[in-house]
Amino acid sequence: MLKLKELLSLVFLASSLMLSGQNEDFSYFQEKYKGNTAVNSLDKTIVNIKLDKKKGISIQVEEEARKIFLKDNAAQFSKDYITFSEHFKLGDIEVYSLIPNGDKYKKEKVKEFSKKTEFSPGIFHNGSESINFFYPSLSKGSVAVAKYSMELSIPQLMSSFYFSSYYPTELREIVINVEAGIELDFSYQNASDEKFKPTILTTRKGKTYTWKVRDIAPVSIEDNSPSSLYFSPHIIPRITTYETKEGNVQVLGGIQELYNWYSSLVKETNKEPSENLKEIVDSLLLGEDDDLEKIKRIYYWVQDNIRYVAFEEGMEGFIPDDAASVCDKRYGDCKGLSSILYTMINYAGLEAYFTWVGTRNRPYRYEEVPTPIVDDHMILSFKYQDQFYFLDGTSNTNPITEPTSFIQGKEVMIGINEEQFQIETVPVKSADYTKYVDTLRVSIGENASLEGHGQVTLSGFYASRIKSLVKLRNTDELEDFMESYLEKGSNKFELDTFWISNISDREANLKIDYKFHIKDYCRINGEEIYVNLSLNNIYTNANLKKDRKTPYSVKFKSSFKSVVILDIPEAYELSYLPKTQSFEKEEFGCSMKAVSSENKIIQNIEEYDNFLILEKESFGDWNNMIKSLRKYYRESVTLKKV
Repeated sequence: MLKLKELLSLVFLASSLMLSGQNEDFSYFQEKYKGNTAVNSLDKTIVNIKLDKKKGISIQVEEEARKIFLKDNAAQFSKDYITFSEHFKLGDIEVYSLIPNGDKYKKEKVKEFSKKTEFSPGIFHNGSESINFFYPSLSKGSVAVAKYSMELSIPQLMSSFYFSSYYPTELREIVINVEAGIELDFSYQNASDEKFKPTILTTRKGKTYTWKVRDIAPVSIEDNSPSSLYFSPHIIPRITTYETKEGNVQVLGGIQELYNWYSSLVKETNKEPSENLKEIVDSLLLGEDDDLEKIKRIYYWVQDNIRYVAFEEGMEGFIPDDAASVCDKRYGDCKGLSSILYTMINYAGLEAYFTWVGTRNRPYRYEEVPTPIVDDHMILSFKYQDQFYFLDGTSNTNPITEPTSFIQGKEVMIGINEEQFQIETVPVKSADYTKYVDTLRVSIGENASLEGHGQVTLSGFYASRIKSLVKLRNTDELEDFMESYLEKGSNKFELDTFWISNISDREANLKIDYKFHIKDYCRINGEEIYVNLSLNNIYTNANLKKDRKTPYSVKFKSSFKSVVILDIPEAYELSYLPKTQSFEKEEFGCSMKAVSSENKIIQNIEEYDNFLILEKESFGDWNNMIKSLRKYYRESVTLKKV
């Protein structure tokens, strides 16, 4: 479900085919878009929505994309593809290159096409395929042209149309022709400007909506950005109703119609009881009376015994697999895992609810975007003592009180029964919930080495994440992982030994005890020893560029604490301590402090991130905090011989 819906959006976006090139005037494009590799001279979509008395709604999509190459490396971009699926059936294709030939262009058609099954990241199989090809003879000034048509088989799945792509666009044109008797509505995202308003032509045959937008900047791709859906302008059309002889047919008039469609899909599953699952539930709950504990046992059993494997084909992208099938296979996608949880909890005599949710990649709310594009994930909800709990079977380490990090703050649609639903919001965990605490006791060894032992304590999402990563590794892989994860001070860090506590206890903090040494770490100058106690230099490279265009995004709110206790060697005394510093804002902050006590020096560095998305107006303060941290990291404790 997660990736299939992304595919449906991408088919309309056709981002890999944002080809363009009004090739009659290369010099015009070269001058106007100086510095760019290519420009979309034209990106045109025509949608024809008709009413077929036998088939119902018919949706035909025609795409024309023209891209002109402005640099000598055009041949590097010869490979391209068109994606389609059972729901988006590919029709006619015409793909060719226009090659400069004096003051004219020579047309070279693509003659060879290959078809292959597509595998999206995180998806074992999603039922999509692609037609792959190479544009022939591309060079500077060439134009890549693709024209193709598609037919959409399910009207609820009509998806977004995007104005921008990964290249600048000279002209983006979207035309939607709607036959009389069919009603449309639109949701606009990042497209409130006047230039994104359509012209509407109404005749007795229907309506034509036309968008013509020029000079569109490319989508910015920057590290740690939210999904481009947060800032890329796009429209989301939906068919609300259409007329038949029997009366009006509701499609997606609003949130109730969306839920009605979803409800019709989930009721097709789990029609036959599973004696095997009943026996498993009975054995798990033997002697247990507390309802929360019952659900906890079921949830943790599913996490331990059913693997998350996203396998989606056709309507499997929307309809949950039967619980018995998931149990027999010992794997399932997000819907299959929700299905087995739902069934097992019902066998326990308790109530749970199928729940739809958009991950944080999707910035939409159900009331604003009542179409399947609003969400891309399924979980299970249950209510205990007036509080909703959100169970996500795709995670194998989250405790029952912890939602997966990628749905924090998002609306969920909870299916109460066939007709009724409830909209709730997944809580956002505070920075204090997810902590990384590293406590070290160190001493100065031979040859200016630093030796010590430490304990890392992880809570919240840090604990869940590392528990999951540790479980995936064998002994050799785990040693390499821990060496990298615990490294500090310098690249001469060597991990001597480590042991991990609470790896299988979802509800306990993860603890990693370890011993280490760092060769040649201390600096000795005559009778003085310099020791930099800032061994965990977090955010050293986290400065945000002034020209950054997109917000800065993190997976979860968190806090960090580093405590380093240095034993002052005999015959030495403290000569210099770094000055205390702090930087505090509502969204983030840090403090750095070192004190001496009983032949020891104790340095404490703390930092917190109290945001999920940091907007550009906060970048200046963020960079000032990073500057403070960097300055402190350069400071060393000075010890002087008595």
